[in-house]
Amino acid sequence: MKGKVVAITGTTEGSIGYYTALAAVSKGAKLLLLLNRDTDRSYEAEQKIKAHAKATDQECFVRTVVCDLSNLYLVKNAALAVNETVADGYGGLDVLVNCAGVCALPDERTVDGFDVQMQVNMLSHFLLTKLLMDSLELAAETRGEARVVMHTCAFRGIPNRMLKPEMFQICPEGTLGGDGKWFLGDLVKQKGPFSRYQQSKLANASFSMALHMKLQAVGSKVKSIVVDPGFAKTNLFGRNSTSSEPDLISKTSARFRNLLSQSPANGSIPTLVASFGPANLCQSGDFFLRVAQSTGLADKSVAGGVPVKRGGERLACHPLNIECVWTSCEKVLQVKFDISRRSTYKMVEDDSDYVSVDD
Repeated sequence: MKGKVVAITGTTEGSIGYYTALAAVSKGAKLLLLLNRDTDRSYEAEQKIKAHAKATDQECFVRTVVCDLSNLYLVKNAALAVNETVADGYGGLDVLVNCAGVCALPDERTVDGFDVQMQVNMLSHFLLTKLLMDSLELAAETRGEARVVMHTCAFRGIPNRMLKPEMFQICPEGTLGGDGKWFLGDLVKQKGPFSRYQQSKLANASFSMALHMKLQAVGSKVKSIVVDPGFAKTNLFGRNSTSSEPDLISKTSARFRNLLSQSPANGSIPTLVASFGPANLCQSGDFFLRVAQSTGLADKSVAGGVPVKRGGERLACHPLNIECVWTSCEKVLQVKFDISRRSTYKMVEDDSDYVSVDD
């Protein structure tokens, strides 16, 4: 990682993104961009990461870029800021870690009209990746490779159902399953906060596979890798700042989760391998996860886009899901993510594309 550039979404203290940021500093990254909401927690994390760089004698420039994934306008502005920063003497973006996420939130909508979980977890990361692809391609051409690392989780298959195009679309609040509190009831009825979460996390995994296929088709040196960190004690579960409900996860479910969970630092292992591991061990189309959900080293369930474990990531690698996530994201965001057109790596000079959803 010496002299390279890393951008990570969701790096507040206690998150997997935070420990990924610390590792990027320790491994000698030249520039680290923290893509977070404009909150006190974001800037507190920035200061602690800077202190880590100083304490370990690493010459890493650490900067926060405001990126609220629940607002497409701010996502576009963040992408513009990243592109401008990495073009100024850094030679592109080497690693983009799409780590931020929300879970089990109410059946509410963002300012853009989408389900909050689907937009934060998938739609905004799709848009961010699209807008940063030229910077990734630039780094790949000048330094041999670049990586896009997507985060999914075990809930991509719980409940076990295919992606549904309507989950990506603008729709009225309360029309995508409601706000049931009980996890098991949500699974039985296959509607509610966890079912919406499953759709967004399956979308993450299938998007990574789709991106891999499209990058490989044009001979790109950018790698698309997906990770499942396993169960970790982050503040993801139960965070619910937009509803009057006390919590969408029962106390029983929370206790059960805590018994099975690992620390966020340990949970970051698959992400660290995918983001910073040796090039010969980290190929495009790889899927890293813990040998067990909360213990063990990182292992591959998919290698180079080909399933290698029992079960074969049937949902993540299903052709219909791969097609659904790509076409649905393009349609609802009104963008065309056409990788085949990327023959030059000139940074965007006209910022008009960053002030409207239309592209």
